[in-house]
Amino acid sequence: MRGRAGYLITPTLLLYGTAGFAYGDVTAFQRSNTSTGWTAGGGAEWLFSPNWSAKVEYLYVDLDSSGINGAYTGWQLGNNHHPQINVVRAGVELSLQLGRPGSGCRQVLIVRVEFLPRPQN
Repeated sequence: MRGRAGYLITPTLLLYGTAGFAYGDVTAFQRSNTSTGWTAGGGAEWLFSPNWSAKVEYLYVDLDSSGINGAYTGWQLGNNHHPQINVVRAGVELSLQLGRPGSGCRQVLIVRVEFLPRPQN
């Protein structure tokens, strides 16, 4: 969960910063554990037509270092990992207003497609 605050450079270009809570499944030595932490970053979003926007975003994710739980024992093993992840992503968004015009009912459907880099093994 993240918050986002920014500044409109032009009526169609938003520069923003973002920060919040992060979690992820950390797997090492055939064991896994869910770790929590924080994330922060920034980006730009450009409204290129009335219902379409595009964005580019950078995020730094820092998950807590913790032992990896054994698959069957539940005991903490001595393998500590402190995942720190850099993410760059881009996407496009379509916003549609649903309902009859003038009905006083404003429902917005947002369709977002993000392009994420493939993780390296």
